[in-house]
Amino acid sequence: MVNKWLKRVSFLALLVGAIFAIEENFQTLRLKGVVIPTLAVLPDSVLWPRIQSRDVRLWPLFYIDKGKVVQKIERNVPVRVFIKCTGWGDFLFYAHPLKPKFMVFWKGSKWFITEGGLMWPANHPMNRIIAIQKPEKSPIVIWSIKDDINYQIAPGEIINSPIPLSKLEYWKRLLEDNGFYNDVEKLHIFTEGNSIYLEIFMQLGNQKVNVKLPASGRNWHVLLKAVKNILKDPEMRGSGVFIDTTYEGKILVKKEDKSAGVQ
Repeated sequence: MVNKWLKRVSFLALLVGAIFAIEENFQTLRLKGVVIPTLAVLPDSVLWPRIQSRDVRLWPLFYIDKGKVVQKIERNVPVRVFIKCTGWGDFLFYAHPLKPKFMVFWKGSKWFITEGGLMWPANHPMNRIIAIQKPEKSPIVIWSIKDDINYQIAPGEIINSPIPLSKLEYWKRLLEDNGFYNDVEKLHIFTEGNSIYLEIFMQLGNQKVNVKLPASGRNWHVLLKAVKNILKDPEMRGSGVFIDTTYEGKILVKKEDKSAGVQ
């Protein structure tokens, strides 16, 4: 019984040795070809440092590890990567850049957020290579809501956005439905006491208009209709206007150094 086991072990050792000998002389298991149609998006300098030397020598190991390679790339590069085996030792890499939906100013820096909720720094070095890394035409979002979380983010890391994308999309939709969104340059989300508010900054011709709204979105259609009527008033033209809609039963209007309460 022992002799039979030893024979099997010896045979396997001989077989493995033969495979490595063949590989050493003929390199039949080398990673032969890597084609990257989207080279501008995923350059060699980004790809190869993330592939282990053993995977280059033995392409079946690369085939097994290709999911880890994708994770390594997507952890620090704003792209989606797909790898396909096209033949013996040949692989095809597809890379699609993440498309920014919002630009957010958060914790002292500008960030891009995708529709899927991924976030990365707007000054990421790969943004210079990926030419289409531009957000949709949208206002800059200034997120001033503080939290007690100590975020440990490595330079250039792609993270899941701690800023709720559903909220940004909700406010965007309300402003679009009421005809304001295209005129908004900035959205500022902040807290006062225990309440959250949103202030929109607009440039209407030569006039700067700021409107403060409850972040809940409640009655925005009524409030923004009233804002439109206020801005139609000839006395409101030609100077900066601040409109506060967060008071119960009234809207506060401030024009330069003058102020008025509108019932």
